[in-house]
Order: sequence, then C-alpha cells, then structure tokens
Amino acid sequence: MQKNPQVIQSEDYVFQPEPFKITPNTFNITMGLQDLNFNYFIDETIYKINATQHNLVKFLNQITNQMEQKLTYKSLKIYPCTKKSFQIEELQSYFLDLTFPIMYCFDTNEQEAIIEGQFFANIYRAIVIEFQECLGEGCASKEKNLNS
Repeated sequence: MQKNPQVIQSEDYVFQPEPFKITPNTFNITMGLQDLNFNYFIDETIYKINATQHNLVKFLNQITNQMEQKLTYKSLKIYPCTKKSFQIEELQSYFLDLTFPIMYCFDTNEQEAIIEGQFFANIYRAIVIEFQECLGEGCASKEKNLNS
C-alpha cells in the first residue's frame, strides 16, 4: 500500500449551461393526479393544470451602468398524453405501459419548453407546473372532490 497516494481531481464549473429544450425526443414526462384508489384521472371540474415558462435575463443598463433583470412569463400548452408524447426509444415501453391517456404531457408542438442556466447566471429559464383546484362556476362540488 502506498503511504502517500496521489489524487487527481478536476472541476469544470459552467456559469451559463446550454439551454435544454424539452420535446418528446429529448425528455419524457407525465403529470397527473391520483384518486383515493391511486388511479390517475383527468377531470377539469376538479382540477386544472398549468405550466409556465419563467425567463430571467440579466443585462447591463447602458444609462445607469448597473446590472438589471427582466422576468417574463409564457404559458405552455399541456394536453392529455398520446403515443407521440414519448419518442425516446429506450423509454417508450415504460411510458406506454402507464395509463398515459389520463395523464398530461407537454404539447408535442411546444417550442418554448426550455430549461437553462442557474438562478444566478445571466440567463435562467425554468418551468413551473401548478395543479389548481377548480373553483367557481362549472366546477365539481367539494363532496365530489373528496370522493374522487
């Protein structure tokens, strides 16, 4: 055994990682809610799902010479999953064995579903997915919600 082993280590910190576009060919994900029996269901009289692209861009204001930031939001389209939602060959059998028609996926034509960077980088993009209880006109009663 060596008395003074040598360790070679390196770190490659990337301040601004490349953007990653979420498409059926690059990233497969399903989203949904389960009832009391652990069965997935889609019922917009009980809940709605929303996805929003958050874009934070930091820039130098030429007038004040100070760093500023601009935050923008864009709604992303979410639809019930179809077979077209899963195009990564190695994962297709897993996702197709799920009850995917009663789960949500990003629209296969969505162009804005991108994640990028870290919060402190010059460009940061995140996707926020929210499940919201349906409230008001056209929504199910509280009793139906509890029994679903």
